Amino acid sequence: DLTSKEYELLLCFAKNPNIALSREQILNNVWGSDYFGSDRVVDDLVRRLRKKLSKLDIETIYGYGYRVNKK
Repeated sequence: DLTSKEYELLLCFAKNPNIALSREQILNNVWGSDYFGSDRVVDDLVRRLRKKLSKLDIETIYGYGYRVNKK
């Protein structure tokens, strides 16, 4: 069972396979451009998604964001 934000993040990754997304891009896609807060919320959401969908290959791009590698 995914939360609504986890599902939105999964959709964001599904629409952009093999493309590196910055934390800012993920924030805009999942929370909207009017979100006010830390971009570290993205890291927590990715951590939760990784835990629930362990077979999903989410790559961390240090200092930038994340990418889902689709083969």
